[in-house]
Order: sequence, then structure tokens, then C-alpha cells
Amino acid sequence: MNWETMSINIPSLCRCLLVLFVLSLLFACGGAEDGDLLAPAITFKGSPGTTTNDPNATVTLTGEYFDRDEDGLLVPGGQVTISATAFTATTVSDPVYPGGNTGDWSVSVSNLVEGVNSIAIEAADSVGNTNILTIFVILDITGPAVSFDQYRTPTLTTSQVLAGTVGELGAKVQFCIEDGVNICNPLDSTDWTFVDDVNANVWFVDYDFLADNTYNVFVRGCDQTKPLDTDNCGNYTDEAAYATAEIIVDTVADPLTAPQLAITTATPPSNPIPGFFGVVPYFYPTPDDTLPVVTIDGTRETDYVVSSSVTSGSVTLQTPATSSDWTAVFSGFASGVHRATVSIDNVDGTDPAVANVLIVRDLTPASIVSTTPANGETVSAAATTAVRVVFSESMDPGNGNIDVSNISFVDSTGNVVVPSSVAVVDANDREYEFQIDTTNDPLQAGETYKATLSGDGVGGAHPVADLFGNVFAADYNWTFFTN
Repeated sequence: MNWETMSINIPSLCRCLLVLFVLSLLFACGGAEDGDLLAPAITFKGSPGTTTNDPNATVTLTGEYFDRDEDGLLVPGGQVTISATAFTATTVSDPVYPGGNTGDWSVSVSNLVEGVNSIAIEAADSVGNTNILTIFVILDITGPAVSFDQYRTPTLTTSQVLAGTVGELGAKVQFCIEDGVNICNPLDSTDWTFVDDVNANVWFVDYDFLADNTYNVFVRGCDQTKPLDTDNCGNYTDEAAYATAEIIVDTVADPLTAPQLAITTATPPSNPIPGFFGVVPYFYPTPDDTLPVVTIDGTRETDYVVSSSVTSGSVTLQTPATSSDWTAVFSGFASGVHRATVSIDNVDGTDPAVANVLIVRDLTPASIVSTTPANGETVSAAATTAVRVVFSESMDPGNGNIDVSNISFVDSTGNVVVPSSVAVVDANDREYEFQIDTTNDPLQAGETYKATLSGDGVGGAHPVADLFGNVFAADYNWTFFTN
């Protein structure tokens, strides 16, 4: 060997050694045998917040899992193992694979605790790559909170608009009236009547008491969970938490001895919302920089003292000394629900009367209460001719708002199904039906559809807005399956 002529490229040798070192690290880690560093995928076929009101229920969760092929693409099934863990005292069964190795998984959840039960579903492939999906199962055994904010007592008239709020989205409200003969039984659905409407979270009923009497009015909220008993209210507000009021109707009272508190006019800054009876409650579509002013006029006995209050904002009360008239001006309302109160009493404080008025200033977009098909639901492609969306409050169907361009259904291949028409299907402009073109563009069987309700439609020309112009801030998405 001629040592004088031999040469070694040191930088090139270092680079080669570095490459060999990195490769040795890769083969020493999980996934080294086949270079698989990509996690499997896992999906859930169901609502993100599966809800039941049965504490003894066993809820079945199902979904799909996908492994990676040699190109890193997802394929159903494969060498993937599913495991399930509960973050509470909830019991979770061992996973089962209904289709063998085809990619379907199923677990059962029982011994639910009230509230949110979090379940972690983990998919692990043969070399240790994992992916975790968290699912919430909700046990709801408590009825929604309810308030009773609008009524007058004593009253010289039999009819008035009763109103209040309910604290759960999509909830209904029932009322029952005791008159000394009729008794309200919480478990007897025939004793209870649904109110005329619940718009957003405000309920109201235009009620005629028919005869002079002292009435005890009970109000309870009803959620949408499946009822355990024959009661058609589902979970209802606990009896101890009913909203109540005593209302005295006396149409033949001596005006010299009985308190008189009559609302003669009420002037809102805009028209009341369609569908609301009488002059109250009010919904105001005022912009942020224009606070509403509500003026309420009425009468009283001249020797009675008038007072007023409001849960927020301010009030100015005018009571001329030489007149039985009074005027209350309420202002400074923020967005939300407010109760304005005017009351009178004699100088001894022994003959009170009160009038409560519910005032709503709406600066918040509507929410989605439900969809049909529901999120995670499997339906027949052939039988599904329309998709329905129910909003939390009355929407604006006019001026080109809420168009077929506001909604779309995208299948697993990216094909987009656009409805052929849209129609309002309830009297309160809250439920909309989007028709599927079953001849030219039908839903296909065996597909996963991602549904999207857009707040602005094509080019912003069709805003999804409530009656006061509050537009959806973001798209609403849900998924359904077809067979």
C-alpha cells in the first residue's frame, strides 16, 4: 500500500456515519419495523353529548376505526386494538367488534353519574401508535330552572299575559292553576298545560282566569329528555323549585277600597315580536349604541303611593299629586331579559298591588335546538326527502334570508348535495325544512354526510338572522349516516 497516495474524505465519512446513527434510532423506536409513525384514526357514530334521564340506562357507543396502509392512507379495520376508559365512576364494557376486522367498534356504558360522564376511546395499532377520542354521555335527571316574571295582582280584569324565563335551551314550560278546587299534582299530566310559546328562553301565555277568585299559579320547566313516567313533560322542575305567584282577580271591587294598578299604554321603541300577545313582553332590535327606552303609563288611586324598580337599567317615575295617572320610564337596558316592576300601596302598607313587566333586549344570534336527521343519526337514504333545522327563536324568513345556499351536505368523496328548496314549517318562524332533490341529486346509501349550515350563504347574500338582524357568527356543523 502506498501510504503517500492514500486519501480519506473526512466530511463525507462523517455524514455517512450520521445517517447510519439516525436510522439506528428509528429502528430502535416503536414503529421502526415498517417505518409506521402515523396514528390510526377513530370515529364516533353519535351525538357529541348523548343524553339520557334514566340513571339505570346502559348506553351503547359505536364507531369506526382505521389503520394505515403502506402509503400512509387510512383503511377501515386493520391491526388496530380499541380500549375504553371512564374518567368517572361510570362502568365501561370491553370493546366488541361487530364486523370482525372490518373497522366497527362498540362499547357499553352504565352506572352513569349525574352530569357529564367522559369516556376515552383509544385506538392503538400493532406498533404502538395511538389516537384517543373523548365522548361525553350526559345523565340529566334535573328539570330546567324557570322564573315567573310578568303578572299583575290584584287585577280588575280577568285576562293578562303571564311570562317568564326558562334556563335550558329547547326546553318547554307548563303551568297549573289552583283555585281552591283544582289541585296541581306534579305526576298528573292532565293538571298541566303547555304555555303558548317559548321564544329563545322567554315563555308566555295569554290567560283568562274567567272568574273572580284568588289563584295560585305554578310554573315548571320541561326538558327534552325521554320521560321516565307517563308524564309528558320529561324531566321537570322539582316541586320545591316551582316558580309561583298568587294572583287576585276582583272585577267588582270597590274602587275606593281596593287598589287599582292598571297599565293603560306601553310604548316600546319598535313593534313587539310577532306571535307575542298583548303589549308585553317586548323584544327590541336596538343596536348597541341605541339603548331602548320603555314608557309605561297607568292609573292608581290618588292616595296610594307608587314605587318602581327594574332588575337592571334605570327608571324614572312620575306621579302627579293632583292626578291618578302615573308614568314610569325605563331605560339603560343591556342585552338580555329584564323585569320592570311598578307597585302601589296605601299609606299603611296594608293594601298592595303590583305589576311586573318583562322586557327583552335581543342582541344575540339564535342557536340550533335540534336537527332532523340528528347529529350521529343513521337514516334511510331513500326515505330522507328533507332535512329540518329548529332554531331557538323566531328567524327572519323575508328579504331573501335563509336560502338553499345556506346549507349543504358533503359525502365521504367530497360530493356536495344542495337542497332544491327551503320552507318555514311552523307558525313562529323557527323550524325550517330543506327539501332534497330526490330525482336529480338524492342522498346516497352507505354514506357519511357532513351537514353545514352557513351563516351568510353564497356571497353573504342570505344571512341566517333572527328577527332583529343578529346573524350566525360561525357555521353550524353536524354529521349523519345513511343506509
